[in-house]
Parts: sequence; C-alpha cells; structure tokens
Amino acid sequence: MNGTTKSNNAILMIHGLCCGAEVWDRMAGAFRQLGWRVEAPTLSPHLRVKDAPSDELAKMSLKDYVDEMEGAARRLEADTGHRPIVVGHSLGGLIAQKLAERGAARAAVFMTPLAPAGVPPKLSLAPFVTLGNILFSRNLEKRPVKIWETGFKWGMLNGVPASRHKEIYATMRYCSGMVFRDLIMPDKNPERVAYVDETRINVPTLTIGAVKDRTVPVATHRLVAEKYKRVGGDYLEYSDRAHWVLDDLGTDRTVADITNWLESKQLGLA
Repeated sequence: MNGTTKSNNAILMIHGLCCGAEVWDRMAGAFRQLGWRVEAPTLSPHLRVKDAPSDELAKMSLKDYVDEMEGAARRLEADTGHRPIVVGHSLGGLIAQKLAERGAARAAVFMTPLAPAGVPPKLSLAPFVTLGNILFSRNLEKRPVKIWETGFKWGMLNGVPASRHKEIYATMRYCSGMVFRDLIMPDKNPERVAYVDETRINVPTLTIGAVKDRTVPVATHRLVAEKYKRVGGDYLEYSDRAHWVLDDLGTDRTVADITNWLESKQLGLA
C-alpha cells in the first residue's frame, strides 16, 4: 500500500476494471494534501500485470477481489482504530458496496459504479463498444483479459483530453475473465458475491453518476443510488462528466464535493 500520513482519518481507494493504483494519483494526492491518510492498493499486482499474465490470474474470482480489499480495509482499521472511508471507482465502486455491506467501512463513495446483481439492467450499446473485446470473448472465465485500447479511449476516457489517452492506457493491467463471468452471470458464483443486501448497510453512502458515461450508463448510476436511498444513501450527478471522474478536467470539483459530503456527515477531518 502507499500512504504517507499517519492519521486516524483514513481513506481506502479501490480502482476499477483493468486498472492499478496509478489511476488514483491525482485524487489520492489531493486528499493527502488536505490531511487524510490515503491507501490506494493495486489488486493482486503480482498477477494483474501489464503484459504476459500468468494463467493463475484466470482463476481469480470476484470474491477474491472483494476479500483482498476487505483485508486492506481491516488492516487500516487495526492500524488506526477506525474503519476507513472507502472510495471506489467503476468495478471498485461495486467492491466498495460489498465492503459497506460487510461492515468494513465507516462511509462509502461509489464513483460511476458497476451495479450489483439484481439491479435491473439499462440497455445501451455504448458498454458493448467499450468492453467489446472482453464481452464477446470465448471461454471468458478461463483466461486473463484486458480492455482494448480503442474501447478504453472511446468509452472510458471520453471526458479526458485526447493528449492524455495514451499515457493513461499505458497503465492498464490484465484482469481475470472469471471476474467478468461473475458480473455477467452472477448466479453461477456459489457465494453470489455480485449481490449486495442494502439492508445490511448502516453507514453513509454517496453514489456519483455522470451523464456522459459510455461504460456504465447514467441510468444505472441512478438505479444504484435508488437502491441505497432506501437506507439513507445520497446521490450526486454530473451533467458534463463521463466515466473517468477520478482524473478528468473536473476532478478538483469531485474532491471538493466528497469533502463537503463527508463534513455534512460529520466525518471530515477534525
């Protein structure tokens, strides 16, 4: 893990599909400057590499991803005496939902998140372009996968200046195809880990949606927010933003909005 501040006020940042810790550099730096301790681990970096992944990666399930991040949250709790604020983006947003359900967070922020199983899907062609090379793969659950460059730039970075696209894509890593299978066919996973029981969540939650998202449609963001509104969750939507809200032209605004939200819940820095 990477953190520079010894503080009881800790944030755990969880990255999304095919990403690593580098995607959080800007937001993590901003929160550290405000005085927060921030941990932003890369999921299984020994297996989730940028090139030539081992076949062992294909054996990882969504449960493995969630368990690994819960372990990171529990270590922060043991070190600081407090459960961390958990902030997740995309797939990391779904993992953050699971950590909130498991009682491993004292508040959770879901940024342009994947929806848990059971949330009615909103049909859109855009995600099939963004993730097409993965979604249409044969034997998906038996091999490592990595989002194709064209889809990534078109569907994830459409809110980011084109001059930065190549630099960001160069940080992408392989993921386990089994994880995608667990997301697409959640009932095939014996632990049904893609489901989230919102009635077990008793901490503040904030869902962040983006109207121009081509990876997870904004209609899905709204449904995720509606799920957690039943247990007191809040929703924030950006009309001018896309999927990559963690490092686009409006990220400073997002840092300020999350900070204000935490303060409204009396979870800001003392």
